[in-house]
Amino acid sequence: MLFGYPGSGKTYFSEQLAKEISAVRINADAMRVAALGTLSAAKEFDKTTGLLNPIIFGALDYTTVQVLKSGNSIICDYQHKKRSVREKSQRLAKENGAIAVIIWVRTPEDIAIRRGNEREENLDQRQHSIEKMESLIDEHAKLIEMPDKNEKVIVIDGTLEFNNQYSSFAQQLATL
Repeated sequence: MLFGYPGSGKTYFSEQLAKEISAVRINADAMRVAALGTLSAAKEFDKTTGLLNPIIFGALDYTTVQVLKSGNSIICDYQHKKRSVREKSQRLAKENGAIAVIIWVRTPEDIAIRRGNEREENLDQRQHSIEKMESLIDEHAKLIEMPDKNEKVIVIDGTLEFNNQYSSFAQQLATL
């Protein structure tokens, strides 16, 4: 499960990690576009119905279970800032013989803001103005529910290159 500010490097890390460990990576933003064709269609559907997130997260949960049942690891590249979302993912993992781990990509706010403004928009991520990134990070900070001592957490420095991040990931994973 990924955890961290918008622009922290969650998608960058999860893409590289999926390749390194041969895991299946799923991304909520890409699922929205896949379901409705374009980001603008997804936004319009949500504005009209208010049902986009319940539908997408239901599809993500179904996908998670199917990947775990096949014996593969899965990287859930979407925000797990709420404890209830993490608890559901932890339950799905346990029911399917897996261990849920939070991967917390820590990055200073100023770097996350710059990244969110400068990155290329694609299926997995959005580009935003500096003002929008500041707003997203403020909103994130208000809504975040920090992991507790019962959750398995690996902390990744979002400012490092992937090789250094992976080394840290592997060392922390071995201690869980």
